Amino acid sequence: MDTFVKKQIHLILFILLTISAYGQDCDTCKVAYKFKLDYDIPESPAFSVLDANPSTVMRGSAAKEFALNVANNFISNSRQESGIAADFNPYFVFGGRFKNINDYKDSKNYFNRLLANTSLSFASIQTDQFPNDNLFSGGLRITLFDAADLLNDDELGKDIDNELDAPELEWDSNDDGTIKTTQILNKERFAIAYQKAKERARNKQGGALSIGAATSQRGLGGKISADSLIHFRSQIWLSGQYNFGHGWNMLGLAMNRNTSMTNGNVNELLFGAGLRKMGKKVNLGAEVIYSNQKDYLEIGANIEVLLINNILLAVNIGNSSQDMGNENNQLMIKPTLKYNISQ
Repeated sequence: MDTFVKKQIHLILFILLTISAYGQDCDTCKVAYKFKLDYDIPESPAFSVLDANPSTVMRGSAAKEFALNVANNFISNSRQESGIAADFNPYFVFGGRFKNINDYKDSKNYFNRLLANTSLSFASIQTDQFPNDNLFSGGLRITLFDAADLLNDDELGKDIDNELDAPELEWDSNDDGTIKTTQILNKERFAIAYQKAKERARNKQGGALSIGAATSQRGLGGKISADSLIHFRSQIWLSGQYNFGHGWNMLGLAMNRNTSMTNGNVNELLFGAGLRKMGKKVNLGAEVIYSNQKDYLEIGANIEVLLINNILLAVNIGNSSQDMGNENNQLMIKPTLKYNISQ
């Protein structure tokens, strides 16, 4: 395995394992955050600033608590070589909790609910554009609202409350001969309620809106140190979507990004629109992107396939010129594996 790839995998896995350690003491009966869509994984903010996401137009839906994105060129003809991104929700990872779903929905808890829909993202990637260097990035994404958020599903809330109020009991004896009981949650009943809620969310009408920001540095020689990092790109964006029901979504994106080039900084305005059809195991989509720095529209088609539980393969095929200033308009294929660790 290439040394650069080893370094970036070790870096992101270290971050992932470190923040995982903080979330191990959660009370099973309190973790309302587990009840979210397991296959509708938003694009990584840290990958976005590196053009490593399969799709440029990012969805506005609620963030996941733990997601890992792996980009590789196993079917790609782009300059993207390989990279890894870790996205996590700091509120839940570092001890934030809601007593139950009603507590989550309480208007008095709007700020905490906003924190619960905030994700931090870190990534590293190697490209042919800088063969001797690595690109490192960090990003922030806040979902302002999401009509399809499962935690706003009243029926799911009732199902969960009913299960928590009447759990199965496991009987055992203490050393002194007295009887003790342990509450056991019936995972099968939870799973049934969860699957029904996912289908309701897929068919529910309503919108979602997110804001985000990300920055990236170029690590000369693949190093992370004060004297080896130089600015590569920064961006801020607004992304939204509207669900028409029956799995049909309209997506929108407005972005401002600044890229450092050898001949100076380039300020770019991006506007994008997309259409997506969400199925139970396959999501299909198409997008078009306008840039004030390019004389053509970028058009792409994408597919997301649920390979196994919580793992998606996302592939985008479209016309693009990944290097700023390169006017070659070519067909690009960008694949990414998405792993929703939070489920």
